[in-house]
Amino acid sequence: MGFAQTPTNVTAVVSAAQAFFATLSAAQSNAAVYSLQLTNARNWSNLPLSLATRNGLQFSTLTAAQITAALNLCTNAVGTNGATLFDEIRQADGVLATVQSSSYGTNFYYIAFVGTPSTNLPWMLQLGGHHIAYNISFNTTNISATPFFLGVEPKVWTNNSVVHAPLENKRLAAYNLRQTLATNALLTGTFSDIVFGANGSGNHDNYPQTYPTTGRGQSYTNLSGAQQALVKAVIESWLTNTSPAVYSVLQPIYESDLAMSQTYVGYSGSDAALGTQGSYVRIDGPRVWIEFICQNGIVFSGIHYHAIWRDKMSDYGSSFGILTTNVVPTISTQPTNRTVTAGGGTTFTVGVGGTSPFVYQWYKDSAAIAGETNATYTIPSVAASNAATYSVYVLNVVGAVTSTNATLTVNAANTAPNLTAISNRTINPGYSLLITNTATDSDTPAQTLTFALLTAPTNATLNTNSGVLAWRPLISQADSTNQFSVSVTDSGSPSMSATSSFSVFVSAATVPGNTMVNYSNGVFSFQVSGIAGPDYIIQASTNLTDWGSLDTNTPGVLPFNWTNLSAGDYAARFFRVLLGP
Repeated sequence: MGFAQTPTNVTAVVSAAQAFFATLSAAQSNAAVYSLQLTNARNWSNLPLSLATRNGLQFSTLTAAQITAALNLCTNAVGTNGATLFDEIRQADGVLATVQSSSYGTNFYYIAFVGTPSTNLPWMLQLGGHHIAYNISFNTTNISATPFFLGVEPKVWTNNSVVHAPLENKRLAAYNLRQTLATNALLTGTFSDIVFGANGSGNHDNYPQTYPTTGRGQSYTNLSGAQQALVKAVIESWLTNTSPAVYSVLQPIYESDLAMSQTYVGYSGSDAALGTQGSYVRIDGPRVWIEFICQNGIVFSGIHYHAIWRDKMSDYGSSFGILTTNVVPTISTQPTNRTVTAGGGTTFTVGVGGTSPFVYQWYKDSAAIAGETNATYTIPSVAASNAATYSVYVLNVVGAVTSTNATLTVNAANTAPNLTAISNRTINPGYSLLITNTATDSDTPAQTLTFALLTAPTNATLNTNSGVLAWRPLISQADSTNQFSVSVTDSGSPSMSATSSFSVFVSAATVPGNTMVNYSNGVFSFQVSGIAGPDYIIQASTNLTDWGSLDTNTPGVLPFNWTNLSAGDYAARFFRVLLGP
């Protein structure tokens, strides 16, 4: 079995339990701890000690220091209000002891551990005696403070000018509700005591019970708004006697719109003032079960009260099963971390199992997001302020679960790189044009920039990494205007780019000139003039038809001299100069 729910106060409770054990002898420690079994868990009662046994150590056997440690443990386990209630019920028994000291007394109360106190393994703390039974579960399948029985006789008394009425908040809550109920909330039959109390074998708990499915009274949904508030007040009158760690979990489950839509209220007895034997009020929800009844006095004349709070799903922490067919929600698919560029959209999704329907509430950094009550949460356009952790609380009629946190990381919006403009220019044909395109990008972290040549003569090239453009215009491209368009694109998402365009005019080619022709001693030379840029190709022929290239020069400065040392080898030879490429 998985131990899914640990109340937030468990560490403090275990620490207080260890402090209590430190005051005990070995024999007392052994007598206080029982195995986590149903027969041990349900060994509690509302009846006096003479009529029903209990687990654990009786306060009458403890020293003052041990009782102090036990009461400190009680405070940690059930909160200040719960501990005060425990003390008040004990004091009521002290009042009874003034009449029947053999059956009643402030020290006829018990403390027991069903299972060994632990911060991660399941166990229960039992505190009880006549008219009170605390059963608080830790590290069990469901958080639980039930079964929780209460009774009081006398119902009110005065001691040292202080008025004591331990169950007055519960009586008043039941009374206020009973005043408003009409006969359509009347239950069939009469009641002499609460239905699901310690009325099993040995006057102990009769768990497991079979809860009614018909004849449950009046539906909460048919009550007025004021009456509905009174129903919740009855529930909260019990939750207030538990620790905040339990209250905070169970109150939103019990009082959710879903759960309340399946909750019923009922009463029995004609005395709406709750002043006579058999006056009875009940709250019956998908999980919560609360009964309040008036009984004739046992020691004193008049009436006294019995009441109980049970949970159909989590009595004893669900350690011994559940008494409802509903299944608490579970997270089958957790929301996942997201990384989004500002301006983009994202969606968180949760998968849920259990009994439908479900109610969802998404949270940002633990704060509820108004209106976000579906299985998905979408941010259509993410901003830097959306960077946070997100979770979702899922509720159904019997339980709730919170997903793990999913982190949304927001990267700054991608901005386009900046490409430095290139000026138009004029070059000679054959001139080797080299232009380094320069780009910057302000995005962090730094992105990869890639250059591309969008428009250019076919013989132009561009290095995509460095942005270096290379072009040597052909002679055939002389006297022309050539358009260039360069882009740079970043690696962001979505990618952004910038474009720069410029033109290059290639001057007209100039026919090369040859001067200073000279032939001497078999050596032929001449001087070539023209423009810088082109290749100057020297060719020779013996018949003016068949020409062969002798040399190619790409001079940086003109004119230049050219010499042929083998001219004397030919009877006749002709020379010419061509431009290239």
